[in-house]
Amino acid sequence: MEKELILSIIVPAYNAERYIEKCLNSLLNQDLEGYEIIVINDGSTDKTVEIVTQYTEKSDVISLISQENQGQGVARNVGISNAKGKYLMFVDADDYLKENSISVLIKRIEMDNSDLLYGNYEKVDVEGHILNKTKIEKLTNYTDKPLSSEQFLSTPFGFYCYTPLFVYKSSFIQNLDFSFLPKIYLEDTEWLSKVIFYAKKIAMIDYPFYNYVQTPESSMRDSNQLEKKIKDTLYVTQLMREFQTKNVQEKGINEWFDKVIGANVIWLCGVVSKKEFKFYNKTVYKTLTDSNVFPLKLKRMPLKFILTSYLINFNWNLAVVLLSIIKK
Repeated sequence: MEKELILSIIVPAYNAERYIEKCLNSLLNQDLEGYEIIVINDGSTDKTVEIVTQYTEKSDVISLISQENQGQGVARNVGISNAKGKYLMFVDADDYLKENSISVLIKRIEMDNSDLLYGNYEKVDVEGHILNKTKIEKLTNYTDKPLSSEQFLSTPFGFYCYTPLFVYKSSFIQNLDFSFLPKIYLEDTEWLSKVIFYAKKIAMIDYPFYNYVQTPESSMRDSNQLEKKIKDTLYVTQLMREFQTKNVQEKGINEWFDKVIGANVIWLCGVVSKKEFKFYNKTVYKTLTDSNVFPLKLKRMPLKFILTSYLINFNWNLAVVLLSIIKK
């Protein structure tokens, strides 16, 4: 009888030849027994497949699945459907883990018997130097006791919808049967908000196991993709408000959805204040109005977010004008 794997680590990879070796080396440099690493090649055109294949020939822990380019979300869906572990993790191909860290995470989620475990991270540059986090990123309050979804989301706004910071119980994810959206930015936010909502028990650990590499070519920092980010952020914001309206009754969870939606709206307002994207202004405002996101309701957020939300609630067009002046 085949022994059950403890953990499946899913690594979506697209043109990751510069970083994939460091990522895979960190995943192999662990003291946990009984885990697998599933690399999903998302239509790479560089040497990603060649590099990963060399690893699969040396280690039976690593497997490679290739697909046409469909985006990180679909790659994660494929990984989930092929995972055999009791628990799941996601690691981006340009990031890497701390040595012997996953055994710490598994020990904790097993001890608490929780659906999810939320850990800490370091922001690093491509050379591995630790970078300072923003004030918002430092706001997470970690606790030793497992929390309900409402308790977890009611903590000060430090939680980021960043999928790799969690360990997931596989049976919980499979029972939910949610899929990441294809070829879209913020697929983490849309998927993870629903996953957390349905979690009965969420554990936390103030342990920086994940090294989040700030690469200049990261999709979320690519200015050439800004028009797509506008459309996708608008779409995800609509979906989140729709889900919130239909499903959420708890005060703390409603406040969290309001904060994430509010942050998205503030970002959109800032982008359409730029001269080259002003033609999106009317469309963005009408879509947000039709989606019932106004008035924005932000609590326990940094002062600049709260002040900007007041300005947007008072007059959207005035907010766009003032933000355009400030950015000059």
